[in-house]
Amino acid sequence: MFMRMAVQHPMILDAKADPEKVGALLSRLQSRMDGLHERAATYKNYQKTFKVSTYSPRAAFSALFSTHSVPLVL
Repeated sequence: MFMRMAVQHPMILDAKADPEKVGALLSRLQSRMDGLHERAATYKNYQKTFKVSTYSPRAAFSALFSTHSVPLVL
């Protein structure tokens, strides 16, 4: 489930929802967000290490074309 959809779960906004279930759901969402944040930090470190800028379609195609335009010498 995508996080955007998960955080809009109706149970979160339901005043009559079981507090334990809501707490468990929020705990799972927080855990997943922490994992995604950690993964994003890892990717940012990779980008810094390999000197890759953040993704943009134009930059990606430029890099692709420049890679393919180099003649292969065997």
